[in-house]
Amino acid sequence: MRFPPAHAAPRGSVPPRRRIPRRLRTALSVAVAGSFGLVPAVMVASPAQATPADDLTISSAEIWEGGKASFTVTYTGAANSGLINFAPVNGTTANADFAPFSSSPVSHIFPGGGGAANTLTVTVQTSADGVADDAETFLLRATDTTTDTADGTGTIYDSPTAVPDLTVTDATTWEGGKASFTVTYGGSGSSGAVTFVAANNEGAVAAATSGTDFTATPSLTSYTFPGTVAGGTNAVTVTVQSLVDGDATASETFRLIAATSGQNASTGSGTIFESPSTNEIVLSGATTVPETATGGVQKSVTITATSTNPQPYDVVIPVKTTSGTAISTGGANRDYTALSSTATIVIPADQTVGTTTVQLWDDTSDEVDTQTFTVEEDASRTTLGGDVFNAQSSVEIGIKDDDAVPTISVGDAATAKEGGRLTFPLTLSNPSELGVEAQLTAVGVATSSAAAATVATDITWVNGPDNVAVPAYAKTTNVMIPVPVHPVPAVGPPVVTGFEGPENVRVTLSDPDNATLGTPSTANGLITDDEDGQAVLWSTVNDGPFNTSTFAEGDDGTTDKKIFVKFDDGDLPTTLNYTFVDVTAKNGTDYVGTAGSITVPAAGAAAVSIPVVIKADRIDEPHETFKLVVTDPSGVANATDIGEVPFTITDDDDPPTWTTEDVAVQEGNSGTALARIPVKLSGPAMADAIFVAGFNDGSAVDAASTTGSNDYNQLSTTVTIKAGETVGYLDVPVNGDEVYEREESFTVDFTPPAEVDNSSPDTVSTARVTIGNDDATPKLTFGQFSGPEGGTVDVTGTVVGASQYEYKIGFAAAGSGDNPATSGGVDFTSPTALATPITIPAGFTGLLTDAPVSFVPLAFALKNDNIDEATETFTFTASEATSSLKGFATSTAAVKIADDTLDLPPSASIEDVSIGENEQSVDIAVNLTFTSDNDATSTTQTVSIPYYTVDGSAVEPADYTETKGTLTIPGGTLSKTINVPIKSDNLTEANENFFVKLGTPGPAGATVGKASGEAIIKANTGTTVPDDDAPTLKSLASFRLGAGNASLSGKAAAGATVELWGRNADSDEGDYAKITQTTASSSGAFAFNPAMTTHGMYFMAKANDLSSAAVKVSIREDPDIAATSTGRRTVKLTVTGDPKIRGLEARVFRVNAGGRLTLVGSGRLTATGTFTKTLTGLASGRSYTYKAYIVGIGSRGILTGYSSYTRTVRVR
Repeated sequence: MRFPPAHAAPRGSVPPRRRIPRRLRTALSVAVAGSFGLVPAVMVASPAQATPADDLTISSAEIWEGGKASFTVTYTGAANSGLINFAPVNGTTANADFAPFSSSPVSHIFPGGGGAANTLTVTVQTSADGVADDAETFLLRATDTTTDTADGTGTIYDSPTAVPDLTVTDATTWEGGKASFTVTYGGSGSSGAVTFVAANNEGAVAAATSGTDFTATPSLTSYTFPGTVAGGTNAVTVTVQSLVDGDATASETFRLIAATSGQNASTGSGTIFESPSTNEIVLSGATTVPETATGGVQKSVTITATSTNPQPYDVVIPVKTTSGTAISTGGANRDYTALSSTATIVIPADQTVGTTTVQLWDDTSDEVDTQTFTVEEDASRTTLGGDVFNAQSSVEIGIKDDDAVPTISVGDAATAKEGGRLTFPLTLSNPSELGVEAQLTAVGVATSSAAAATVATDITWVNGPDNVAVPAYAKTTNVMIPVPVHPVPAVGPPVVTGFEGPENVRVTLSDPDNATLGTPSTANGLITDDEDGQAVLWSTVNDGPFNTSTFAEGDDGTTDKKIFVKFDDGDLPTTLNYTFVDVTAKNGTDYVGTAGSITVPAAGAAAVSIPVVIKADRIDEPHETFKLVVTDPSGVANATDIGEVPFTITDDDDPPTWTTEDVAVQEGNSGTALARIPVKLSGPAMADAIFVAGFNDGSAVDAASTTGSNDYNQLSTTVTIKAGETVGYLDVPVNGDEVYEREESFTVDFTPPAEVDNSSPDTVSTARVTIGNDDATPKLTFGQFSGPEGGTVDVTGTVVGASQYEYKIGFAAAGSGDNPATSGGVDFTSPTALATPITIPAGFTGLLTDAPVSFVPLAFALKNDNIDEATETFTFTASEATSSLKGFATSTAAVKIADDTLDLPPSASIEDVSIGENEQSVDIAVNLTFTSDNDATSTTQTVSIPYYTVDGSAVEPADYTETKGTLTIPGGTLSKTINVPIKSDNLTEANENFFVKLGTPGPAGATVGKASGEAIIKANTGTTVPDDDAPTLKSLASFRLGAGNASLSGKAAAGATVELWGRNADSDEGDYAKITQTTASSSGAFAFNPAMTTHGMYFMAKANDLSSAAVKVSIREDPDIAATSTGRRTVKLTVTGDPKIRGLEARVFRVNAGGRLTLVGSGRLTATGTFTKTLTGLASGRSYTYKAYIVGIGSRGILTGYSSYTRTVRVR
């Protein structure tokens, strides 16, 4: 344990010399007891003769001045110690350091023998002297009967150092009051035990004295604060009671010490104010107040305390209430609410007036006009801050009553039978605190239905008025008048007579005390006879035997019926009260009856009737009953003939027939859907009709384990049609799934209960439940499949959607899309496994490769060729191959074949040309060729080439027309021309030129070999401006197809001789020669058809020494092709040029699906104008189609061209 230094003090610093002495520090090197633990005292050697004191040890103790030092005394002797006396003995202390100079306890006897009974805690109260000094010591001395002693050392430390995080507020009180200190702990962990003690403030100018001015033991002596982490209460209020000492002194102070087990303690200062002797206090308040509440809010009265002088602190006057004629008890009957036992009036500091209130209670009881109670000083408690002037120490308050004097009335008595009591209720309009009395007279008075009773014979009552009373605070009471069984004469035994009939008693109130007479002040009481009354007869018919009790039910609607009643004997009438009560028949459902009353005349008169309505139905049911419950207040009717009178409604319906119906339901994808199978009755059931259901699996089954086959559940095997209803349902849960299956069904057979007619020919006893499938058929989904020419593509798929059935899938592949691939080894080769269907088991979904059957992805070989072509596509198709189709959605996947990267588009080159100025236009050929570094020898793609004209020595628009655009050369075509209009100026001039430039061609990979073509416009030698009479000449077309005749026509002077001149396209301007001549018609028209065989030609017409402009006509090759199968797997192809021009390049193409061309051979035309190509290794029995192509010579006027037809041959 760690102790604070001996010089620690709450205020100021202390010289270092103030330390705990070495001897004390040595003694404290072990644990101490009490607030500071346990420290054994140094043992003194035993004398030769042992005494009880030799077996005593007393621990050391330490305490802050003003606290209690706690010593632990332990006795180790075996025998009884005898009386041991304890007393403190000064060491460095003086008597003033103890208050008082004694211990607690002062003596003790230890039993000996060990155990807890031989350990004792002894405390010594220390005093705070207010003097700054060193630690002081004293001894606790134990003296045995032999006067031997044992000592323990106590150390008193000067004012302590505050306990960390523990604060004590200051507090004040008037002499005789309680000082309230707030002790607050702010530490995070537990404080440990904190002890509280009130101590003298030694050294203060006006120090209060413990036991004289205050009580040393506070309201709380110890508390352990939990700390902020644990939460809970970390602030407590500790009060110290001050004492009235009778001395007129100034304010006095004391301390509240809060100490822990160490040497630390926190303190707060308490101040006791001397009560001023000159401050008188008087009480005052209203003397009379009304009790009336306003708006439901009770009134209150204010009591005021007024002092002579304002005081610097609150003045507190204890007060109490004392009842006079007004009372504070009795609940709702109280007059006011008493003040609590701790009630006070507080006059705030620096003021002279304080108040309190007493709540009044507005009751409803009539009371004396004014009732009083007193508010007065509570002499059992001390007034703080002054003295209440005795003559004005209480206030009497009168409460004025606001309730009217009640009225008293009497009510009719309930009918009483002879031998019973007539009970007449007395009622006050409002209660009375005083109680109410009145006079009551009882006499016999006849009425229309009862004779007069005789006082003292039919009732026991004085023959005159008698006192009756309503108790205080009550509103009602009852007066009971005895009714003898038989008339009692004044002398002799009771007289037994026959049936007398009802008799009436009338009572009258009079002469009330503390009330006024209200209404009614008279009342009647009916006495009924205890003999048998007149016999009553009941019947449902009045024109037959008067004893029937049944009604026929009927089938539809309602029937008004009557219940007839009459007396069988007797000469008295009576009035019967009746109500209808259900037995098995239900009011409102089976019948309608309304309660009422009926007057039955004396016997011999016609029967009277009670109406009832009978409600018909078509329900087969037992006969049903209801009752009339009949009473006769006058007692005339014989009791056995009334009371409960039964009636029966007889049923007349046949049992219902029944049937059921088929239903259909969609299964859904999850959970369950209800199939509601109806069971119907021809009419309502009287009771619940329970049908038994038997299930029969069909294509739909219950509780199967295979995929998709657990189609429904049998949750119930009965159908209940509720009573009164005509239909019930058997709800069968149908299991939803995501498994494809056909429409399925099962049946349910119903067996009716015995109460339902099962013999009707219209009864259908079996219902079919059809379960509609809402799941898609399975299909295959695919990824993206593609590969380059020369590679392979593995095709597989994923089964999406489970099927309840096993099924087979077959496969096929065929070209598709804009660029369809050709099968059969042309563009791709299908695997042999393609022809073998695979079997998919029921319920399977997922990758085909994961299926229980063996499936290897289908490897398609992609064939390489020498064709520049776009990406080709073929479709992989999966379809059901089951002999009896189960259901599979045909599924397709596109497989793309990417062209060989070395098969490039062709290179485009433009030719140079020359043209006569007068030829109007020039065709400049653009040719496509495949370079040596290109694996492709043909293309199926359209080549697009942008072009534009550029001036040379010829300029536009004077010499030619600017021309630009895009030249498109379709697949299979290797040449096309660009036409540029030429303008003739008929001027003699040198040759001129311009250029046609080619841009970047498409598609990607296409190149330009010769990008610029020169066009030379040949000079017109000696040309003059043409005469208006010069002939004109034009051609039907700029070229003709194959060798043949050109079609020329023109205009000249009428009847003129027109000559046709011509030259080859590749000859010079001066090489024109006359070909033929003709005569123009009367209109000037003429025509020529010159032959063209091996060259394109320029033509010119001449007439009257005048020449037309030149016209160029080219020849486009129109080759023929022949194809024959000359041997097994061999085809011979022969191409013949048209025109036949030796040396022209000839090409042969195979025509594929979609019109795509594949080059299969090329060469030069021979002298006979032919080219032959033999193909081997072809597929026997297969047909192939071919087309020819010849490359022209633009400068010669021979244009490139395909054969105008194809040739198909079947391979041997």
